[in-house]
Amino acid sequence: MANSNAVLAASTVSLGFKMQLDAVWQRNLPLIRNRLERLDTFVFTITRGVATQQQREDAMDIAHKFSGSLGIFGYPAGSQFARTLERLLESTTPDPDGIRNAVQAIHTTLNL
Repeated sequence: MANSNAVLAASTVSLGFKMQLDAVWQRNLPLIRNRLERLDTFVFTITRGVATQQQREDAMDIAHKFSGSLGIFGYPAGSQFARTLERLLESTTPDPDGIRNAVQAIHTTLNL
């Protein structure tokens, strides 16, 4: 009986934690969308060969933040795609197609 109570208590804590994470995700959704839009802008400019260093640094910052946070919110694949994006952006000769594919994969993973 004590064991089933412990399982029930753990389930309740897990459910409460998930609800809190979901609430944090919803509160931050406008920021997440804004970051995705900035990545989209970077993709647009880099595929045309006109991306600035500032845009690249912004994209690297966003990729770093996504790689560290998306898994916490239940999107481990999104974190992996963001890590891939981060590596691509760190390259001395960034691959525009690879960058576009990584950003698209993040969009798809997040359904945004």
